[in-house]
Amino acid sequence: MNIRKKQQEPDRRRDQLPKSTMRAERYRYHSNRSDIEHFNTGKDRIKPSGLLGKAPTLLAVAVIIISALYLLWLDTMPRIRTPEAEVTLLQDTEVYEQGVAEILSSSPLNLSKVTINTKQVSDQIKNRFPEISDAVVTIPIASHKPIIDVRSKQPAIILNSQDGPYVIDTSGAVLVRVSDLANVGSFSLPIVIDQSGIEIESGKKVLTSDTVAFIGQLMYQFNEADRVVDTLLLPGQPNELRVTLRGSSYFVKFDMSRDARTQAGTVFAVEQRLGSDGKTPGEYIDVRVAEKAFYK
Repeated sequence: MNIRKKQQEPDRRRDQLPKSTMRAERYRYHSNRSDIEHFNTGKDRIKPSGLLGKAPTLLAVAVIIISALYLLWLDTMPRIRTPEAEVTLLQDTEVYEQGVAEILSSSPLNLSKVTINTKQVSDQIKNRFPEISDAVVTIPIASHKPIIDVRSKQPAIILNSQDGPYVIDTSGAVLVRVSDLANVGSFSLPIVIDQSGIEIESGKKVLTSDTVAFIGQLMYQFNEADRVVDTLLLPGQPNELRVTLRGSSYFVKFDMSRDARTQAGTVFAVEQRLGSDGKTPGEYIDVRVAEKAFYK
């Protein structure tokens, strides 16, 4: 029988560290590890905050807005175009460009492709320039100059009034002063002298369309007969037109409410008969009464 001495177990309570000491050691361990990781990786760097952090986004938004505004922006100086069949405007192109530019500059809404009212601008152009019968405003996609396609009214006569000579259209409305015409020599219009005291106002009708048509038809009849008209005169009497033919010492009285072709034919017949008789009117021939003629 072997008898061994019982070994004494170590006193664990004596070997255990105090809890406070263990906590301190553990804290130092984690603290040192965090310092090392922070030093090695740099994961905890300070990030920018506020507007400074949003600067790239704000800059991109600003660029987009500015680009959009530029694409939608309209220049106030337009481009004036005319139909191919109508190459002549009554006034210089520069006059229309300047006038339209002033119209476009009158409202900030006209400076954007989105807010411009093309119908309103067209009406304003026609009101400013009575000789314009139509003005179509086109907004370009890529460029910034608005395109204005204009068409002029048809000039018929020049009315030499007490206020000066004016161009009158086929409806009897005042278009423009003769002094404002771009090229007076390019228009071969009959000149009518007014002695009735017509008051001239731009864009307003001062003669009836029938009166203007009568003068045009009468001029055609004389041109066909190779007769040159020296003067056309409107006296104070209603519907009366006095015409002096080149080489004649007298004038002819016409009634503008009757047919021009018939009255012109009567004048030719009277001149032929008087010529065959060796007679010449001393003052006038009057063909205002239907199927009759008088001379003095």
